[in-house]
Order: sequence, then C-alpha cells, then structure tokens
Amino acid sequence: MQPPSVHEPLTPESIPALLATAQTDAPAAYYRLMELYCVVKAGGLEAQRHVAERLLQQETAALHAEIAALNAQPGEDPLRPNRLRALHQEIEELRRSVAHRLAYLDSISAEEAAIVARCLPTIDAYFLSRNAVQS
Repeated sequence: MQPPSVHEPLTPESIPALLATAQTDAPAAYYRLMELYCVVKAGGLEAQRHVAERLLQQETAALHAEIAALNAQPGEDPLRPNRLRALHQEIEELRRSVAHRLAYLDSISAEEAAIVARCLPTIDAYFLSRNAVQS
C-alpha cells in the first residue's frame, strides 16, 4: 500500500505504510502524522484546546498585572512607556500564537484524531523498533 499524501486522510491501513516509507516517499504526510500523534499522545484535541485557552488566560492575566503594577508606581519613569508598549505587544503576540494553535487544532478532524488514537500501538511499536536499531 502506498503512503497517503499530505492531502489524503489517514486511515488505519495507510499508517503502517506511511511509517515504513514516508520519511523518503511522503515526508509531508509523515510530518502530519507525527503532528497528529503528538496531539493525541498529549491528551487529544479537547485537552490541547483547553491547555491553549488556559495558557492564554493565565499569561494574559499575569501581563495585565505587570501593566497595573507599572501604572501604579509613583513618580515619572522615562522607561515606563516603553515597558508598557512591550507588555501590550507581548499580549498581542500571545493572542496570535494561541489563535494559531487553536486554528491548527481545528484543522484536525475528530475522525482523523480517532484513527491516530486507534493506531497508537502501531506507531509506538515503530518508534520502539527504531530505538532498538539505533541502540
């Protein structure tokens, strides 16, 4: 069986072929499989969404606390405007980064994640066999 291209959906039948040959025959599809594998191994789509949203909330709150602390300092600090701009920029970069992660997670279908989850033993065995060869 031929490994799938990056645009073809993964199937339980295509994953072993992808693992066997994709690093040379279909590197983009192999890379996609490895990305999905990491998401699934890290708790799945919902867990990863929750982590990203929680990170945004916690980090934004911490940055807003820094902004409030800077604004509450008495006296004039010539560096304060630059620090405030940097903190606001960091908030925007954090929002963009988390939005990018959430968009990526949204690009993964629940069906595709379920297929990778069902094939975890096959994928794990692939890595174990590669580690045994390299040892």
